[in-house]
Amino acid sequence: TSLGKKTICLVGSNDEFGRGALEEIIPLADSFRCHILSQEWIPDDVGLIRSLATKILLKAPEGVYIASLSSNMGTLIRELRSQNYKGEILSTDATSYEYIRMNMGNSFKTVTYVDFPETKARMKLNQRAQQRWHKDMQPAGLILYDGIRFVISKLYVPSQQGGALAVCINNEMKFEGVFGETVFTGRAIEYPLSLIKGLPQ
Repeated sequence: TSLGKKTICLVGSNDEFGRGALEEIIPLADSFRCHILSQEWIPDDVGLIRSLATKILLKAPEGVYIASLSSNMGTLIRELRSQNYKGEILSTDATSYEYIRMNMGNSFKTVTYVDFPETKARMKLNQRAQQRWHKDMQPAGLILYDGIRFVISKLYVPSQQGGALAVCINNEMKFEGVFGETVFTGRAIEYPLSLIKGLPQ
């Protein structure tokens, strides 16, 4: 600990998703009593993953937060565990993406992450995807499906303001999506999420 705070390293892919996720986390560190030891970027070259894992371990953080849509995130998590890192690894719903999960191997079970709930609607769509493409739909694809379905549902709904699509959409507060009730607050969209707790090391 550092002055009673948990020590963490932040790791992201050097792209819009990774940078955006870390920018959102940094201002919250104090309120969660966390001291950020460093901010690292996941290399595109898989051959550099081992040295990044070693660099993180040398800082001895109590936790590592990783945000990325790159398959190298899975490789980094596997490498951290293979180098005997015992601290907590935290991440986003991308942890459950098949192409990332496969790179983690058994280390997948040790990661704590947020994920979208396994609703009946999600399972039904995944069954269709398995039948057609032999793989599950990624959450991003399911969100896109929800978005298209939502817009189509408003195309033929007249509003008091004359039926303009933008007005119909802007007046909407809630929508029953694949993951359950989705809430619109201003320009933000709040999806239901579940916390998946990783196995202790």
